[in-house]
Amino acid sequence: MNTISKRQLVLLACMAVSAGCIIVSNIVTNKQTELCGIALTCATFVIPFTYIASDLVAEVWGFRVARFVSLMTFAVGFMAVLVFSATIAVPGIESFSMQPAFEQLLGAVPRTMAASFASFVIGSLVNAWVMQRMHERDGERRLGMRCVLSTVAGESIDMGIFTIAAFWGVLPAPVLVETFISGVVLKSLWETIVYALATRHIITAVKAMPDE
Repeated sequence: MNTISKRQLVLLACMAVSAGCIIVSNIVTNKQTELCGIALTCATFVIPFTYIASDLVAEVWGFRVARFVSLMTFAVGFMAVLVFSATIAVPGIESFSMQPAFEQLLGAVPRTMAASFASFVIGSLVNAWVMQRMHERDGERRLGMRCVLSTVAGESIDMGIFTIAAFWGVLPAPVLVETFISGVVLKSLWETIVYALATRHIITAVKAMPDE
């Protein structure tokens, strides 16, 4: 009988979390909120979980597997966009009165969606690459530094690409700079807090699992 190890189950869970987060973030990013006087989208609190999953995959399975997870996450997210678009396009029954709400919530602006996917894929790959390189240099030491610095690198690339691709020519330059800085700082701080509370314990537990 074919069996699956606990480590493999964790890897599948990481893929599910990454895919779920990218779909959810592309929906909730349509709503803005405010934190300490700084405007940000609700996706700010979702995307860091994909980087936590990426840290775990890169630390335990290496960059090649992390790259595969990122690309599969992109593919699932893109499929979701196609389904959303098709759902909006098909005519509803006569009693269906939520078409405007569907279009407003799920109707992706091509420029924004392209910016979101490009920034996610490149940012998550940078995050995993930095994690892998630091792991090769430091071995099992300095896990916290690996997670934090890889997140800062990945989030900087992510926010830089998204901010420029989605809002260049739309928002004033000072607003773009504020959006970039606040996004990187808040997302990195959020993951740092989660690392202290959970990520390090999860990584340690997964490494202790037998891979069989």
